[in-house]
Amino acid sequence: IMAAGTSTVDIDGGEFTINIVDASSSYLLDAQNTASYDISGGEFTGGIRAQAGTNYNITGGTYTNEYGNYNVYPGGNIDIKGGTFVGDYAKTFAENNLADGFICEQNADGTYGVVEGLAGEGTEENPYLIKSLTDLKFFRDAVNAGNNYTGKYIKVTAIEIDLNNEEWTPIGNSTNKFQGTFDGQNHTISNLVINGGSSSDQGFFGMTRDGEIKNVIFENAKVSGRLNVGVVAGT
Repeated sequence: IMAAGTSTVDIDGGEFTINIVDASSSYLLDAQNTASYDISGGEFTGGIRAQAGTNYNITGGTYTNEYGNYNVYPGGNIDIKGGTFVGDYAKTFAENNLADGFICEQNADGTYGVVEGLAGEGTEENPYLIKSLTDLKFFRDAVNAGNNYTGKYIKVTAIEIDLNNEEWTPIGNSTNKFQGTFDGQNHTISNLVINGGSSSDQGFFGMTRDGEIKNVIFENAKVSGRLNVGVVAGT
């Protein structure tokens, strides 16, 4: 299935298999020029190629390839945000092309799925990794939804995360306090803005309990509130 020119190919179902003598050097899906694929479903057995200037947005589907001919040329782009990947070649394809804020994990049946999450296991040896603003927001929302990361380790690997002067919701609150270890590794978080008004416990972290926040550099931060206000943490 070739997408060429400026076309966009939408696929949301069906079974697609390449069945030729030299399938190892051929491609089931082949994007050329500035074409793109939006794939939300279907079963795909065969190679995938993204040439320079092309884009794949993969949110679903099942992928199998016994030859490993998944190729992304310089200037080509594949963002994987979902789907099921069968076998080691397909797993590696998924891991190498994950969209920000997504991870690849093994399913109970031995296949691999792509879901939202942070890379790592949260241990001191293999901490959760924040590689982008998307990751940081996922972490914040997880804490505020009830995951306090007790005893878990989080490290920032992005050299700089720019919050773009957008209103920031603090990490942790009176109900859900952060209780892990957050290590910024001396990387920079810039353009933090919090207009807390009459609310207390305002900061990049709102409320913590027995947590540790270290090695974070803030640049151009503006934080206001009623009581317990700080750039790094409120309480």
